[in-house]
Amino acid sequence: MTSPNHLKRLAWLSACVIAGLIIAIFGSSLSGGSIWYLAIPAAVAVGWLLLANPTECEPPSNERPKRTPGDDAAL
Repeated sequence: MTSPNHLKRLAWLSACVIAGLIIAIFGSSLSGGSIWYLAIPAAVAVGWLLLANPTECEPPSNERPKRTPGDDAAL
């Protein structure tokens, strides 16, 4: 099931894409150049830098399997 945190992250991603699209449409209509559509991935990248929390991608430390040097020898 989708958690509220996932819905929040999806909403922020959508907001970044929409912001980039607005910039792209506005810039393209003023200048006529399609280079403005690079604002979409740029807005997503800026949003990732400002909003991402890399610690949410790591499993809790108590769930990581403990490895010893001899574990690879058994394979």
